[in-house]
Amino acid sequence: VQGVIDAGSAYVFKRIVNKSGVISWQFQQKLVAPQPRNRAFFGFAVAIDGDRIAVGARGDSEFFSEQGSVVFFKSDRDGVFQGGAMLRPPDSGAFDTFAAFIDLVGDTALVGAPGAARVGTAAGGRAYLLNAAPNSNDWSFSQTLQDPTGVAGDGFGFSVALGNTPRRAFVGTPFSANGAT
Repeated sequence: VQGVIDAGSAYVFKRIVNKSGVISWQFQQKLVAPQPRNRAFFGFAVAIDGDRIAVGARGDSEFFSEQGSVVFFKSDRDGVFQGGAMLRPPDSGAFDTFAAFIDLVGDTALVGAPGAARVGTAAGGRAYLLNAAPNSNDWSFSQTLQDPTGVAGDGFGFSVALGNTPRRAFVGTPFSANGAT
């Protein structure tokens, strides 16, 4: 977008195997934010599962500096990814860096916000579980996760991963004290 600095984008490539079995990757589509903003860093984090893609913009600043946002894309019948709204948690604030880390499995997404404030402390971090309605691109927040014993600066949500069988959510806290439980 002209005049917007560091708005960001993400690129989709499709794996192609020719008749001889040679594998190559072919550009399919460029994804952009529905509302590009300066220093949003759209594409800072990406996750894909089947016909869904989640793209994070950890620097997106609609209401607060570096609040962060995520956009979910779903492919249509022709394989073209269509984007939905930019989502932010209802309790977000400045420097949350929401969507700096994302994982996606089916209709469930886990989104880290390592700069988010814990109740009663400064930044300790959070992670958010979101779910999509079946066969849609309509996502909603289902649960907020945080370390109940964490302290400011822990970085809870700095990395996230979803396990599929059994279904589990993993949240990294790289700055927590060693040996703390």
